[in-house]
Amino acid sequence: MKIQLGIQNRFRKVGLTLCFLIFLFGVNSINASYAKEILTYDLIGRNFYSLKITYYTINVVHYKYVRDPGGPIIFNPKSVLFVLGFGDNSTLFEPLAKELILKGKAQNVYIMDLPGHGASTMAPGTSEYPANYSQLSVTNYADALRALHLAE
Repeated sequence: MKIQLGIQNRFRKVGLTLCFLIFLFGVNSINASYAKEILTYDLIGRNFYSLKITYYTINVVHYKYVRDPGGPIIFNPKSVLFVLGFGDNSTLFEPLAKELILKGKAQNVYIMDLPGHGASTMAPGTSEYPANYSQLSVTNYADALRALHLAE
């Protein structure tokens, strides 16, 4: 009889602890919020194989954690940069960015569109497309990272 009561009390304590933790994490995610802004960078780039100059605009969607009164405090703030592939744009990754902010996994989330994709543009006629698209992506990503001051 005593053994059964001891086991029941332990299960009860574990259950109450789990309920408390679920409540605590639920309250934290409810109080967390974010702000969205669009960062626009006008860049001048040059491909590796040509001296032609390319003028393009990079749009970066930036989600920023905004602490509400009583909301969670992020002790180890992290920034996340989404590097998109060809054919993708920032709208595909916005739900994931919001979730990272609301769960307290990141304080800043950047989603960068390559030139010619999403909301980013490339001035027509200023550059020829290279035979290998990976050359274009490496050059453009490097310029965009410098604009974001993440490559320093």
